[in-house]
Order: sequence, then structure tokens, then C-alpha cells
Amino acid sequence: MDAQGNVYFGAHDGNIYALDSRGGGNNTAKLKWKYSTGSVILGPPKIVNGRGLAEKLLIGTGNGMMYCFDTGNEE
Repeated sequence: MDAQGNVYFGAHDGNIYALDSRGGGNNTAKLKWKYSTGSVILGPPKIVNGRGLAEKLLIGTGNGMMYCFDTGNEE
């Protein structure tokens, strides 16, 4: 979970998902975005802070690619 309450995860369908845990009501989370990598996601994402920079989401895929997202970006 990042500082804004967003939850990130990858799935076997090849997508990375971002959910707003403050959500859609009735104790549900709201989908903020998803990104298709074209390959299965096997491990958990990692959120890192870099010396005063914005939080970054790092996640790897089954085909050896590493993706980096700015957690403050809505897209």
C-alpha cells in the first residue's frame, strides 16, 4: 500500500492493478487503473521512496521485464 492508500498487485492474467482502498463503498476497493504487460506476474510489487522523489512501484514479469510506475500518477 502506498502513502495515498492505493493497493497494487499483479496477476496471472498479465495485468498490474491499482486499487483505491478508500474505495467504492460497502467495504470495497475502487479500480484506479490496470496495465497489461503481456506476461504473467509471478512476484509481489515493491514500493520504493528515493531521496525526496515520488514513490515508485516496481514489478517484474515472467518474461524478465521490470516495470516502474509513479504512484502519484492516475494513469
